[in-house]
Amino acid sequence: MLKKILQFELNARFKQPITLLFFLMLVFQGVWYTQGSYEHYVSDSTLMNGSALFYRNFAGGGMLLIIVIAIITGTLLYKDIQYKSAGFLYALPMNEKQFFLGRFIAAFLINVIISTGFFVGMLLTPYSGIAGPEKFGPMPWGQMFHGFFLLTTVNLFMLTMICFSMLVFFKKMAAGYLSIFGVVMFFLIAEATRENASDPFIYELMDPFTYVYTAHQMDALPAALKNTGYLQFNTTFFLNRLLWVGGSLILFILAYRRFSFKQFITENAKKKSQLVDDTSNSGLKLSIPGVRLDFTSLEFIRKFWRLSVLEFNNVVRPVNFKIILGIFALMFFLQNVMWNATYYLGPTEPLTSVMTFVRLPNGFFIMIILMIWAGELFFKDKVSNIWQITDALPVPIWVTQFSKFVAMCGIALIMALVIMACGIVAQVLMGGWQEIDLLRYADDLLGYKWGWLTFVMHIALVFFVSGLTGNRFLTHILCVGYYLFNIISFDQGIMEEVRFGFALVPGVEDYSELNGYGIWKTASFWFFLMWTCFTVVLVLLGIHFWRRGTSLNFMRKLTFRTNQLNLSGKGVALLSLIAFFFLQSFIVREVNDKGNFETETEEKMSDAAYEKKYKWIEPIPQPKLTSLNVDLDIYPAERKAVYEAEMQLSNRAGIYIDTLYLHFEDFVVFDQIQWNKQSVAIAWIDEALGQLALPVKIDSAETGTLSISAKKQYVGFTQSGESPQPDLTFNGTFMNAKDILPGIGYHSDRELDQNRDRQFHNLEKITSRMAGTQDSEARLEGYFTAYAESIKGTVTISTSVDQMAIAPGKLVRSDEENGRRSYEYNIVDASPYEWYFGSARYEKQSFSEAGLASHFFYKSSHHYNIELFQKVVKNTHQFISEKLGPYPFEELRVVEIPSYQEDNYGFANSIAIAETEGWYVDASGLPEKAYITFSIATQMISHWIHQNVQVANVQGADMLTKALPQALALQVVKSAHGERAVTGLLDKKKSFYGKERGNEPNQEPPLIYADGIDYLEGNKGTMAMYDLSLTIGLGNFYGKLKSWISENENNHVIFEDLYRSLTANLNQSQKTKAANDFEKVAMP
Repeated sequence: MLKKILQFELNARFKQPITLLFFLMLVFQGVWYTQGSYEHYVSDSTLMNGSALFYRNFAGGGMLLIIVIAIITGTLLYKDIQYKSAGFLYALPMNEKQFFLGRFIAAFLINVIISTGFFVGMLLTPYSGIAGPEKFGPMPWGQMFHGFFLLTTVNLFMLTMICFSMLVFFKKMAAGYLSIFGVVMFFLIAEATRENASDPFIYELMDPFTYVYTAHQMDALPAALKNTGYLQFNTTFFLNRLLWVGGSLILFILAYRRFSFKQFITENAKKKSQLVDDTSNSGLKLSIPGVRLDFTSLEFIRKFWRLSVLEFNNVVRPVNFKIILGIFALMFFLQNVMWNATYYLGPTEPLTSVMTFVRLPNGFFIMIILMIWAGELFFKDKVSNIWQITDALPVPIWVTQFSKFVAMCGIALIMALVIMACGIVAQVLMGGWQEIDLLRYADDLLGYKWGWLTFVMHIALVFFVSGLTGNRFLTHILCVGYYLFNIISFDQGIMEEVRFGFALVPGVEDYSELNGYGIWKTASFWFFLMWTCFTVVLVLLGIHFWRRGTSLNFMRKLTFRTNQLNLSGKGVALLSLIAFFFLQSFIVREVNDKGNFETETEEKMSDAAYEKKYKWIEPIPQPKLTSLNVDLDIYPAERKAVYEAEMQLSNRAGIYIDTLYLHFEDFVVFDQIQWNKQSVAIAWIDEALGQLALPVKIDSAETGTLSISAKKQYVGFTQSGESPQPDLTFNGTFMNAKDILPGIGYHSDRELDQNRDRQFHNLEKITSRMAGTQDSEARLEGYFTAYAESIKGTVTISTSVDQMAIAPGKLVRSDEENGRRSYEYNIVDASPYEWYFGSARYEKQSFSEAGLASHFFYKSSHHYNIELFQKVVKNTHQFISEKLGPYPFEELRVVEIPSYQEDNYGFANSIAIAETEGWYVDASGLPEKAYITFSIATQMISHWIHQNVQVANVQGADMLTKALPQALALQVVKSAHGERAVTGLLDKKKSFYGKERGNEPNQEPPLIYADGIDYLEGNKGTMAMYDLSLTIGLGNFYGKLKSWISENENNHVIFEDLYRSLTANLNQSQKTKAANDFEKVAMP
C-alpha cells in the first residue's frame, strides 16, 4: 500500500507545471545565494564554488525553499478534507497508519526532489556569468553531497514532521503553515542576533536549521580550507539536532499514534445548530419575480465591480495566502528593527526612509509571488473547468478578465500596505513615532519607485502574456523568466539604460535624507509616464488576445478585426503605443542627447579617445596655480552656478610658455576669459572631450592672472547608473572647485587605469596607477593637484535665502540681501587645492572650547548625535595639540552632505560627512561610537598633516594622506572607548581589504609603492601603520614623525622616506615584520 500511495502522490505532484516552476526558482536561488555568500568571505583565495559557501547555503535553505515547503507539505495530508473527498476516500478498505506514513514519506520525498533545484543552482554558478573563471575551482562534489544530505535533507525531514504533526493535533491547514512559520521565526532571531553575541552557544542551539553553527564553523576555517574543507561536527551540533530533530520526531510519533480517519475528519469547530425543515407553510404559494435582461454599460460596470470583489476574496481567503503574507510581514518587521545596519555602523534611528527601503531587497520575492498568483488567477476558470460557463455568459470579455486584473491590483495593494504597517509599527516600538512620514510612505510604497504601481505594471505584463499564449504554464515561465532576466541584466551591467527595463524608473535606491530623490524625482516621473502608456497597451491587448471559448482565431486577432476589444479600446491602445514611443524619444533626448548619460562602454571609449588625442600635452611645461579668488552664485532650484574666478599662475618651469592648455568638465560654458585683465581668444576648443588652448605668453618666473567668467547648469535629467549630478542639486549641493573651474594642462585622471581596458582600446599597459618614487618630475608635483601648490585665496559664495553656503577657509562675513544669502570665506594659510563648496537647508549648532570654534551644519531633524560629534572634536583637538602640535585652524565646520557622496571629505577649516555615516545612526553601541570618533578624528588629523606636509604625487602618497591619519585616529578611539573598539575597527578593515583585493584590476603593489587603489591604503595601510606605531612605541612614533616633517618642511615628501626613517632603529625581527607588512604583498 505504501508503494501505491507514493507512486500516486509523486505522479500527481510532478505532473503539475507549478512544480517545475518551483524547481527553477530554487535553481535561481542557488546561484543568487552563492554570490551572496561569497561576498561574506575576506580572502581572495576563497572560491565562489568553495565548500564553505555551499555549506552555508545548504544550512539556511533560503526564503523561496521555505515558502515552497509551506505550500506543498501540509496540502498533501489535508487535501482530502480541503476538497471534500475524505468522506469517500477514508471509507475505503485501507490501513490508516500506512496511509499516514505514505503521505508523509511522499511529502518528504517531494520536498527533497524539489530542493535539488537549489543544489543544481550551485552547480551552475560557474556558468552563470556572475564572475570570471578565476573565481572558480574544481567542484567540491563530496562536500556538496555531505551538506545536502546532512543539512538540507535533515532540515526538510524535520519541517515535514512538524507540519504533519500540527495538522494531526489541530486538524487545521493553518496549523501546518503556522508551525513552519514558527520554526522560521526561531531561525531569524538566532541569525539576526548572533553577530553581537558574546557566547554563540545559545544561538547555535536556538537555530533549528544549524545555520548559525555552520556559519561559525566555516568562518573559522583557514582561507584554503574554505574551498575544500568539510563541515566538522561537535557536541553543540549534536545537541542542536537532538533538540530539534529529536523533538520533532517525538512530536511525529505522538501524531502517528493519534492519527485515525475518524479522528482526523472530525471537525474541531463548535457544533452547528441543526436545521429543521419548516413544513408549517408548505402549501404557501411563492411568486417568482420576473427577470429583466440588462446589457447596458452601467450594468456591465456593476458586474465588473462585483466580480472584482469576488476574485479578490477568492485570493485572500485561503490560509496559504495569509501565511505567506505573515512570513513577508515578519521579514519586513525584523529587517526594519534588526537588519538596517551599514558596514561599520549598526541600526539607524527609525527614519521613514529607512523603513521604506525594505521594499527593495524583499521586492524581488514579492514580485515573483504576485506574478505567480496573477497567472493562477487569470487561468482559474480554465483550470477548474468552468470556462465553458463563464465564456458563454452574455458579458464582454473585459468584465470577466479585467475584474481579475483589478483583484490582483488589490492584492498588490495589500502587500504594499503590509510593508507600510510593519514600518510604522517598527517606528513606534523603536521610539520613533515622531519620525513617521506618511507622505514618504505613500511615495515609496504606493508609487512607482518599486512600490504598488510597479507591482501593477508587472501584473499587467502577466495579464498580456496570459492572453497572448493562452497557456498557464507558459505564462509563468515567460513572465518570471523575463523578470529574472531584467533584474540580472541590470545587476550584471548587461543593460545600463533604464528605458530598456520594463517598469523600471531611475533612482529608486538613491534616496537622500537631505536631497530626497533629487533630479531622479523628475526623471522617474517621465519614465513612469512612459511605462504607464505601455502598461495600458498591455492590458488592452490582453483583453483583445484572450481566448474566449474553443475557437482560437489567433491569426484573425492579429488583424484586429474582432470585436473582443471594441473600437474605442483599439483607439486607446494605438494612442498609448504612440505616446510610449514619443516618450521614449523624449527621454533619449533629455538623458542621452543632452549629455546626462553615457554607458560604461561609451565612457571608456571617450577616456581612451582623450588619452590618444591629447597625451602629447602632458610633457609640455605649464604654469602652477598659486592663488585663487572665487565669486560663486549658486541657484539650487535651477541647478545652476554662475561664477567668476581669478587664478594666479606662476611659470616655474624655467622656460618660456606660449600656450596655456586648459581642461574642463561637461556643462561648463565660458562667457569670458582674460589674461592679466586682457581678453584672450580661444585658439581651439574640443567641447566633446573638454580641452582647449589659449595663446598666452608667460616668461620664465613670471606670474599672471587668468580671469574666468563662466556658468554651469545641468539641462535635462539623468538616470540610474550615472552620477546624480551632486555638484548642483536642489538641496545638498556639494562640489569640488575643479567641477566648475578649468584645470591646467593634460587631464591625467581621465586615463584608463585597468590594463584590460587599455589593451582593448590599444593603449599601452601600465605597471602602476601612479608615478614611481624615482620620477623626478612627479616628485615636484603636489599629490592633490599636480598643477597647483598649496594656495591661499578668498571665496565669496551666495545661495537661495532658505539655504546656507559652505566653502573652505574662515568665515569673514555673512549677510542676506535681495532674497539671497551671501558668505565670504578667507583661506589665510596656504592649503592643498582640494576645495569644496556646498549649499543646503541646514540647522546650525556652535561650540567653542580651548581656542577652537566648532560649527555643525545638519538637517534639522538629524540632531541625534551632535553631542557625540562635539565631544569627538574636543578630544581630537586635545590629542593633536598634545601629541602632534598646534591644530592649524581656529574654526572648524562639520557638514552633513547627501549619502551618494563619498563618506568623508576634509578641506580647509571643514569636514564633510555623508548623512549615512553617523548623523542618524543609533550611536548607543560601542561600534557606532568608535566609528564616528574614528571618522571625525581622521579628518581633523588629516588637516594637521595636510597643512604641515607637502605630499609628492608619486607612489605611497595615500599612505601619508589616508593610512597615517587613520592610524593616528585609532589612538583617539582607544583613548575614548578602549582597546575593544579599536579591535572592532581593525577587524572590519581586514575584512574589507580581504574581500576587495580579489577585485584588483592590475596587480596589488606593496604598501611603500601603493598607487591609490581604494581597498589598499585605507585598510591594509592603516593596519600596518597602527601596528608599526605600537612596535616603535607611541612616544617614539610621534617624535620621529614630527622630526621627519620638520626636516622636510619645504620639500615634497614621499612615504618610502618616512618608512625608512621610522624603521631605522628597529631590531632585526621587528624589521622583518615591518618588511612583510610594507614591502611585500600578503594578508596582514
